[in-house]
Amino acid sequence: MDKNLLIKYINNYNSLKKNESLEIQKQINKYPFSSILKILYTKYLTNNSLDYKTQLSETAIYVSDRSNLKNKIFSTLIQTNEKDQKMTFDEWIIFLNTKNEEINEEIKIDFVTEKLAKIYIKQKQYNLAIKTYRKLMLKFPKKSILFANQIDKIKQK
Repeated sequence: MDKNLLIKYINNYNSLKKNESLEIQKQINKYPFSSILKILYTKYLTNNSLDYKTQLSETAIYVSDRSNLKNKIFSTLIQTNEKDQKMTFDEWIIFLNTKNEEINEEIKIDFVTEKLAKIYIKQKQYNLAIKTYRKLMLKFPKKSILFANQIDKIKQK
């Protein structure tokens, strides 16, 4: 492939035409380990094919920096099941990371000890400390007054 043609494709990756994508496919067959060609072809497929997910998975294998792939190439709109609005790829990643943090937080709270609550206080994660003490109140009803006092102290900070 001509170097100038490749540069043209890279500079206009958002507006690749079908004939250009066919040329990129030929080059991928010739140079199967070229991450640039795979990224270009995957970008073309974002709006034009049902094979997009498969190609994206394959491209991610060949790209050395997946965050760069996400940040520089794929700012496409996607539909999520949980939200009925369209988000860019970046917004979708942030949304998923937020969900993962919420899930991890719920898992942490299930393994509660007084020591864990004290660690949260030292880390100034007061909301987590309060949640931990509330769980401890349910787990150890005889100590609920002690835990309630701890919650009051935290709220005064």
